[in-house]
Amino acid sequence: MTSATPHHPARKGRTLRILGAGFLMIALLTLVIDVVISGQEGALRLRALGEWWYAIDKNSLNLFQVLVQRYIEPYTVSGIWFEVIQPVLLWPAAVDFAVPGALLFLWGRQKARGGVQGRAS
Repeated sequence: MTSATPHHPARKGRTLRILGAGFLMIALLTLVIDVVISGQEGALRLRALGEWWYAIDKNSLNLFQVLVQRYIEPYTVSGIWFEVIQPVLLWPAAVDFAVPGALLFLWGRQKARGGVQGRAS
């Protein structure tokens, strides 16, 4: 008997697949926009996540940096902004969205199947 409770593995799997698909769609969208813009400029250039974020809302990017450096960094690894977050913001946005999107989608497929299949003893 399968239940439709929120804790059912198939439901969790579907949610993860939907989130993963959303990330993958954003990755594809940023890639297409970058390719179109690159075609107009004459050279392929994939814009970094930080560049996209700055173009969309620079104040929230600055606020995020302040929050991390002031309230999170003192309680975690020193230099988390410059050694972890900043490099991610410098990667192409398509990669930043595609990698977690693919991982979430694949994890959702595994959850929907009920996890790792049992081994023969």
